[in-house]
Amino acid sequence: MRNLLLLVLLVLPAGATDLIFDTFESDGFGEWLVEGDAFGKAPTAVTPQGVNGKITGYSDQYFVSSAHDGDEPTGSLTSPEFKISQPFLGFLIAGGGHKGKTAVQLLIEDKITFEATGQNDLKMQKVVWPLKDHQGKQARIRIIDTEPGGWGIINADHFVFSDNQKPFFPKPKYRQSKANKDGLVSTDVLPGLTIPEGAVAKLFATNQTLGVYSPTALTVDEKGRVFLAETHRFRFGVEDNRSHLYWLMDDISAQTTDDRIAMHEKWQEKLPLEKLTTVSEKIRVLIDTDGDGVADTSEIFAEKFDDLLDGTAAGIMAFEGKIYFACIPNIWMIEDVDGDLKSDKREVLQDGFGVRVSFSGHDLNGFALGPDGRLYTTIGDRGFSFTTKEGLEYKYPNQGAILRFEPDGSKMEVVHTGLRNPKEIAFDQFGTGITVDNNSDQGDRARVVFMLEGADSGWRMGHQVLHSFHKTAGIPNKPINQWMQEKMWEPKNDSQPGHIVPPMLNLTSGPSGLAFYPGTGFGLGCKDQFLICDYRGGAAASGIWKFSIKDEGAGFAVDNSGKFNWGVAATDIEWGYDGKLYVSDFVSGWQSHNAGRVYTLEEQNPGKTVAEFLAEFDFATATPRSLSGLLGHADQRIRLRAQLQLASLPEGLPILTAASNQKINYLERLHGIWGLGIMARKGNTMA
Repeated sequence: MRNLLLLVLLVLPAGATDLIFDTFESDGFGEWLVEGDAFGKAPTAVTPQGVNGKITGYSDQYFVSSAHDGDEPTGSLTSPEFKISQPFLGFLIAGGGHKGKTAVQLLIEDKITFEATGQNDLKMQKVVWPLKDHQGKQARIRIIDTEPGGWGIINADHFVFSDNQKPFFPKPKYRQSKANKDGLVSTDVLPGLTIPEGAVAKLFATNQTLGVYSPTALTVDEKGRVFLAETHRFRFGVEDNRSHLYWLMDDISAQTTDDRIAMHEKWQEKLPLEKLTTVSEKIRVLIDTDGDGVADTSEIFAEKFDDLLDGTAAGIMAFEGKIYFACIPNIWMIEDVDGDLKSDKREVLQDGFGVRVSFSGHDLNGFALGPDGRLYTTIGDRGFSFTTKEGLEYKYPNQGAILRFEPDGSKMEVVHTGLRNPKEIAFDQFGTGITVDNNSDQGDRARVVFMLEGADSGWRMGHQVLHSFHKTAGIPNKPINQWMQEKMWEPKNDSQPGHIVPPMLNLTSGPSGLAFYPGTGFGLGCKDQFLICDYRGGAAASGIWKFSIKDEGAGFAVDNSGKFNWGVAATDIEWGYDGKLYVSDFVSGWQSHNAGRVYTLEEQNPGKTVAEFLAEFDFATATPRSLSGLLGHADQRIRLRAQLQLASLPEGLPILTAASNQKINYLERLHGIWGLGIMARKGNTMA
């Protein structure tokens, strides 16, 4: 998600050249060897729990820390071997002052040649080692914590080689961020949480009250029931190449899910197959039965997603009485036929997703109902290779994409390719599809992308391999990376190849759940806006952004953006039919854990809700005339449901035609056109 083992040349004002070795701006440790538990699963953007005080003085957003559970845990990080090419090595360090125990060490030809410790404080200090006499020699960096007692911690950041004894260290980002910068105010519902002024926050369900466990995505059905996709397998069955470098060449060679099965079988002596099939992903349903705004019922709706190939439970949507569930390698359609809150019917609509292990989190996400009546989903660069129900073959083993299909799973097709890790998709009131794609740890940034049929955004998994794993792949020196050299991750610029569709804006560091304001319900600070969760491993650095888009030439641009809800480890958001905005909260960390919650935001005087309307109106039995009057409804969900129902009726043709020809209500006109498009696609020659 951020820069890892980044090699770039920075020409400084004094003429010095800095060669960055690692900034730790990532959600993993890359090719560093991790031993013990002290350093956790990834760099951190906040002071770990268990530290008495605040760690300061680091660069950018993230740093490494052995204090993830206080002083007691021990461990080390050891870099890949490299050749010393510059006369100076600089870095930042803080923590315990135990020589040989809490230290940064430089091992030259496997001997500890330089060592630095903290000063029993939490403010990082600059250290620069003179390496002129050692240039050309092989070396490794080791960050070590073997002290379980007081001040048994070490923190480090930003290792940079330089030809100057005063290398450049960037300042921390977001240091000046204030709670009210974007019109946000604090609330006592959760420590550190800031929300739009005038909003009311309320805990809907927690791990302590109803067992909520590592929620990644949520959906709310027409009955007000909240369904959670929970990951129990993340790092406990869902693996990551950064933790298994021995299989890298096999993984990047995989073209199908069968190839991945063969790879796991090949390496089962290192990673037993039973460890990949012990834990199951789950779908939980939460219900507020007494209407007090707090869930009081919790049931496991579906489980047994524990196959060797099964990935993260990363996408879920309720639609027309069914639950659509995204969990590599499958898109599932699940039903509760007898109403006991337990799934009793499930069908794989499409398999073949996740042909590679790649980076954990590069998952199958979803879903969104498009204006064309089809369901849209996204997949990261774990890739896919499958044959559809109609016999069409799609083979994209090294990139992510946006796909769509009919609600029954038929006519699956690829829409937009060349994405790295697109997190969901959402449509605005004009039918513009938007996703937010993740950055690749090379100095690039996450990006807002508009969907275009047939588009290619330029990403291939090889860009990651050449950056993060070039030594494991047998390439001693980091090669030129086309993704960075041609600035494909930036908004439109002259360095880009002509065949790609560039992003609109660089925004977020860890994009997650995405939604668009439906037109009614909670609207403080977000009317006609997209909301995107930005998960960075901990609450303090995470939250939800808002942004709007505008036309620009033949494409689109972001009109404005800002923080909407901050200080929370948000993973997904959705407007309920009751007018509330529902948010899933992972709490912290980079692996499945026994924590999680859901909270809501609502206005003090919400007015009549869509839920009240749905309680009085049945789309399936409604007359065409009554449906016609809903094509201009204020709520996008109502307009779209009316459009879909009319498109399924022979009597709908003249109504949709009239709507598409009138020029008074542009939203009604759009839904008329989209409805005619559905009828034409399904064989109505008069549409």
